[in-house]
Amino acid sequence: MAYYSGSSSSAISTFSNNTVKIVNGSTVNNVHAITGYSSNAIGNNLIIDNSTVSNGYVRAAYITLSTVGAEKTPINAAVESNRLYLSNLSGVNFREIGAGLNLAGKANNQIASLSNLTGVTVNRPFLAFGTLDFSDLASQKLISLKDLTGTVTSADNFNGSYGFVYGGAGLNYTSQINFMPDPVSGVLPSGADVVPNAVKFANGGTNADNNFVYIANSSINANVIGGFAAQIQEVDYTNWSKGGTETDPEYIKTVTKKVGNDLKVTSYTCDQNGGNCVLKESNSS
Repeated sequence: MAYYSGSSSSAISTFSNNTVKIVNGSTVNNVHAITGYSSNAIGNNLIIDNSTVSNGYVRAAYITLSTVGAEKTPINAAVESNRLYLSNLSGVNFREIGAGLNLAGKANNQIASLSNLTGVTVNRPFLAFGTLDFSDLASQKLISLKDLTGTVTSADNFNGSYGFVYGGAGLNYTSQINFMPDPVSGVLPSGADVVPNAVKFANGGTNADNNFVYIANSSINANVIGGFAAQIQEVDYTNWSKGGTETDPEYIKTVTKKVGNDLKVTSYTCDQNGGNCVLKESNSS
């Protein structure tokens, strides 16, 4: 199994104390006070007041993951004490609202302040421009949220129709997936027996501490999270192989999928076009 493993290095560049203000009837789409690859982001501010955001992503700080060397060692970075202020907005649609999103490390001490917002909707259940699909990962029991008492409830305990408002978010996220087509007239797809490499989308997000979301005098359709951190290992791929004899061949489909903490490998015997599949064997670990 080709899971990612390896050490990390640290960022050498820093964005600090930058401010972006959008005011007085301005119209914008995606807005960040700062964004970069594996760079520290400390004390930056994004202020939007009495303006329009056109179905966009709004974050004070957004740091994505960069790697170094042939082994693609992740470069970790800190996102600290960034602040987002939204006020006096009406009838605006967003895709994501957050003070600090870090795909390269921890996200601590962020503040998101929302006041005097009317009819505001965050309309996509993703983080990081769709990299983190909550609906899909929740269905695989790889993400679950807590209710107001701190108890972990079902994997579907957020509203999948809406996106997220958060203070700070960081995570470790490794994905090992493929989209293998079915055989056609007995011809297996290219790479049918290849196990896909694990891809590291995010690293070092072990903590999301002391984050704060403040909402006052507002109506917002969204899932609201103070701090988010997760360890996610997504495994979902299919392989094909050919067995039997020349006169009586078998086409074997093997599905490897992680659901919650269980890795399940299921094989089927199918016809030459990948249909009429019959369960052959199933194992979990």
